[in-house]
Parts: sequence; C-alpha cells; structure tokens
Amino acid sequence: DESTAYVAYNQSVIAVNLNNGSEKWRYPQEANNKISFFAAPVLTEDGQLLVGGYDNKLRSLNPDTGQENWVFSGADNRFIASPLATQTSIYAPTGGTHLYKLDLSGVEQWVFTTEGAQWAQPLYSEDCDCLYLTSMDHTLYAIDATSGEELWRSDEFAGSIVGTPTFGLDNSLYFGTFSNELIKFNIDTLQAYTILTTEGSIWSSPILQGDRLFLGDLDGNIYALDVTSDKVLWQAKPDDAIIGSPLVTDTAVYFCAESGTLFAYDLD
Repeated sequence: DESTAYVAYNQSVIAVNLNNGSEKWRYPQEANNKISFFAAPVLTEDGQLLVGGYDNKLRSLNPDTGQENWVFSGADNRFIASPLATQTSIYAPTGGTHLYKLDLSGVEQWVFTTEGAQWAQPLYSEDCDCLYLTSMDHTLYAIDATSGEELWRSDEFAGSIVGTPTFGLDNSLYFGTFSNELIKFNIDTLQAYTILTTEGSIWSSPILQGDRLFLGDLDGNIYALDVTSDKVLWQAKPDDAIIGSPLVTDTAVYFCAESGTLFAYDLD
C-alpha cells in the first residue's frame, strides 16, 4: 500500500516501512519450521492481508499489526499461489487439486476440483462474472464465480500451466506453458494459438502494456512481442532463470532473475 510492503519469505511474513526500510512487524513473531510461505500476500478492499502457507492454511492478518483475524484450515494441500480477493469473496487455489471460494470472514462457500495442481492465482472477469484458472493438468478452466460451476475447459496443452493468464486486446488470454509455448487463447471460440516458442519453460504471467507483451522464461531469456502482429520486437538473455512476472512502467521493464539480480530495460 502507500506506506508498507508485505513480503512472504521462508518462515515469515514481514511488513516493511517504505520510507526507511525498517521492519514494522513479523508473522509469526518467532520462526516456526513447520510453517513456510511462498506466495505474495494479498491486501483486500476491506483491510485484510491474506497469506497462504505450506502448512495448508490460509491466514487473514491485520496489515497494521500482523495479528491474526482468522485462519482457514480446510485446504487439501499447501498454498503455492496467491489467493484472489474481490469485493465480496476470496478464491484460493492450492498445490493440490482444489480451488476454494471463501467469504471475507474465511467461511468456505464452494470447492472446484481440477485434475492437477493449481500453482497460479485465478483471473477474474466482470464481463462474465467468472474465473479463468490454469492448472498443471495442462488445461485452462472457466468457472462461474458465484456458483463454482464449470463453464468450459480448454483442450489439453502440451505442457503444464503455472502462470495466471493475462487479458489481451480482442477477447483473448495470454499464458505460457512448461512446453516452451506462449499461447493466445480466444475465449469466444475457445481456439488456442501458439504465437511464440521460447527457449525455456514459461513460469510466470506475461504482462501486456499497450500493444506490447513482455515475458521471461526459465532459461533466462526475456521477450518483447507486438501483439498486433505476434512478432518478437526484441529478445535478451541477461542472466539466470526468470520465474516472476516483469514490472512494466511507461519507460522501462524490470525483471528479477533467480541469481538475485534485478534488470531494467527500456521498452525498445
């Protein structure tokens, strides 16, 4: 938020003061080797901080103090992806096969089951009041956000999908696979097109800025594409594997590599 960054790292969730870098609080106050955190925490509109753990629990914390509001302990597996929070609901995927819908007080509303693990945060669309969910079963799902019913599922892709889809320009979604494919998927026709074969597997979500799409792969390559022509504008290989999504501003694109290095490129 405006004053604080919330970071999940190993056995802790840490609140960091953005003005001076000091630690505001840490959860839990003393490290517990039975608990670890991977996914980025999520702030809700009603003032909660959601964090999923490798102990199969989703926690709501007070973002000012780090104190627990509630704990959801009914998950089938650990939380690898961040939950998605809307104005009224929480959608929490697990490293098992279940997507849980909770109300904002942590009470389970429904469960949607896939055939493989879910490593990516769902994507919500107001147009259909639905969720787009990727899975390691090589499939993209569309789910009614209110009822939890399956609206449709794609044909299986060649590789697992572990990144959240990104909205495109013409009723399309973009996402990568572990079979080195960048997919453009039309949500009206349910047709899929491979628009780029990358040198390495794609873990994270591509990011669209205007008509340019930016992404990285696990071989350490970064790509900039023109989505109007599906052509690569430029490609670079600065360092180690790229797992996270880039940050794109009006003037630059930023990538973090597994080596611990942050790279900035101008958009051209």
